[in-house]
Amino acid sequence: CYAMKANPFLSGEIAATADFLEVCSPGEFRICERAGVPMKKIVLSGVCKRQDDLEPIFSRGLQIGTYTVESVSQWELLSMLSQKYGRAIHVLLRLTSGAQFGMAEADLLCVLREAGKNPLVSVDGIQYFSGTQKKSEAKVREEWSRLDTFLEELKNQYGFTAEKLEYGPGFPVDYFGTDPGLEQRMLNCLNECLQSLRWQGIVVLEMGREIAASCGCYITKVVDEKRVGSEHFAIVDGGIHQLHYDGQMIGMQTPPVFQLHGGGRKETWTVFGALCTKNDVLLKE
Repeated sequence: CYAMKANPFLSGEIAATADFLEVCSPGEFRICERAGVPMKKIVLSGVCKRQDDLEPIFSRGLQIGTYTVESVSQWELLSMLSQKYGRAIHVLLRLTSGAQFGMAEADLLCVLREAGKNPLVSVDGIQYFSGTQKKSEAKVREEWSRLDTFLEELKNQYGFTAEKLEYGPGFPVDYFGTDPGLEQRMLNCLNECLQSLRWQGIVVLEMGREIAASCGCYITKVVDEKRVGSEHFAIVDGGIHQLHYDGQMIGMQTPPVFQLHGGGRKETWTVFGALCTKNDVLLKE
């Protein structure tokens, strides 16, 4: 499942390959519509689901593949709209990792009990996502152990067999070339976790950055240069809003840089973007 927020411009192309596209906002949904993404491939997610945004989908008869349920109130809204328009829908119940996303186990069980009262809504399974740029194999193993236990409890104690688990691995991307083996180690760890599952169902991996990070280069042009004391400053027509990503670590790192044109004597420069903030630093010294 491609989380299209990672690069919306790839949505149309990836729709021909990915099983699903995760869509988190009305704007993202409109992008998918314009790109001709099949509605059945859309997983309509997001913590903010308003009736004004959802009702046109139901009234137009668009058959979204899956809706995620992030709260009891989201469940009530989706259930109401399905009954109002007589539309059968499929949902995934999002389990929280302790953040603002998803529901606590008690709320999720409450929704499961209510789901049986609306025959138009099919609960396909669980969605779980706990963050991005995760570099800890121990954390991934801990998550899968928790999910495996929870899915077994749903079956044995509450009579609910989840057919599907959509999991956001949040795999890291080695943007700065500091740990070349990192991505492969995390993939190997995930593979081991999948092989050891007691629960047997469909696992959908929600990948965004892992798919899109290497799709292209960012090109920016020096538009001005100046010397302030002993320091050399170059101003480019881009900025950190296009390039810079710290993830879980605050601090400057140096991305791989290639000079396409020019050349001459070697000097030490700091490269700034065009944003009106001192923090718009692409390369320091």
